[in-house]
Amino acid sequence: MNKPKIVDLHGHLGKWFNFSTPAHTTRDIVADMDRCGIDKMVVSHLSAITGETSYGNQRMLEEIASFPGRLYGYVGINPHYSEDMREQLAACWGKKGVVGLKLHPQNNSYSILASKCQPVFEFADKMGCPVLAHIWGGKEAMESRKIALRYPHMIFLMGHCGGPDAYREAVEAAKGVPNLMLDLTSSYMMEGMLEWMVDQVGAQQILFGSDIPFYDAKHAVGRIVYSRLADAQKEKILFLNALDILKQAGVKL
Repeated sequence: MNKPKIVDLHGHLGKWFNFSTPAHTTRDIVADMDRCGIDKMVVSHLSAITGETSYGNQRMLEEIASFPGRLYGYVGINPHYSEDMREQLAACWGKKGVVGLKLHPQNNSYSILASKCQPVFEFADKMGCPVLAHIWGGKEAMESRKIALRYPHMIFLMGHCGGPDAYREAVEAAKGVPNLMLDLTSSYMMEGMLEWMVDQVGAQQILFGSDIPFYDAKHAVGRIVYSRLADAQKEKILFLNALDILKQAGVKL
């Protein structure tokens, strides 16, 4: 295929406490995007999902403002703290470049089926915006199906396709649920797995993600560009599906 356009719906800013990241600054991240041909990326700040939501979300706003048209933002939410959740939405939603919400159930120890998460999904359903959730495990993948069916106007992005040990459950969860999207962010994937996913649910429910800055994005791009998929399927995964989501979230492209 010709040089593809790429939109990445799973990136981060900042540092992780026990992970060596090759990109240390937002400028490093944008340089990595340039090397890999990634035109746009939606990011959350890692501090916002490790306990410092206010600080992390404020840094997210500052950094995406420094790279308009390249970086867009997710508001990091911790449903354990309902008052803080309302404050974060009030402070961030409606700001230029903010397009969705980010949840990390594993890191913050909750189930997405918990009642405390209901206001998050009700908000997203009302706004028709994406919610990117870190989903890890077959049980959590099937819970994603329940949430997507319950809130049909939001777009639920199943981060990491449920993790490398839960790809089959993730695919089963997504079948017949068009607002449940499978996010390919993963450090590895078995040969033929991507083609199998597309055969099972269609390219229209699969999204490109890199997990920058945890990994260099080259392998994430390569697993799609050098797959056996048709060019039209690759284009959907690399950018067309993401563009549809951003447009629904109100981004003028």
